Amino acid sequence: MAYFKKKSAIALVIAQLLVGITAAHADTTSDAIRRNSQYASVQQAVYQLVAESYDVDNDATIESPAMKLGTGLGTTDGGVIPDASSAPKTDGFGGTLGYCAWDNGTLTSSSGRLPGSTAAGSVSLAVISYGLDNVFQTTCADLAQGIVRGDDYAFWMTT
Repeated sequence: MAYFKKKSAIALVIAQLLVGITAAHADTTSDAIRRNSQYASVQQAVYQLVAESYDVDNDATIESPAMKLGTGLGTTDGGVIPDASSAPKTDGFGGTLGYCAWDNGTLTSSSGRLPGSTAAGSVSLAVISYGLDNVFQTTCADLAQGIVRGDDYAFWMTT
């Protein structure tokens, strides 16, 4: 009888391990699906914002649409995609997309944009999706330097 109890205990431990492995695999798959949705939404938003860009201040440098600003919107030094834009404003899981817009060129003070640069290759717009932790860790200042922090995903365009 003790022999069968040992076998049953071993079988129970193996079953619990397999359940744990299956659950971990399901979490990993769910994370991958969310990450792929995040990539697609961010890139689609950037492409649409580029299509909506124009030279707002007549300095021969095209600017992207102004950011929608407000407390709790987007990154600490940026905003979100403006309501008037047809770009997606959330990722596939409902997470708000952060948005950074720079006013590059010889005139750099247009409303709703960060002061930019005259240097070729400067970042002109960026869209950020916070990662699985639901917290923006990357700022617009980081993106201007080509830095993405934590598990955020960002895509940007340069002049």
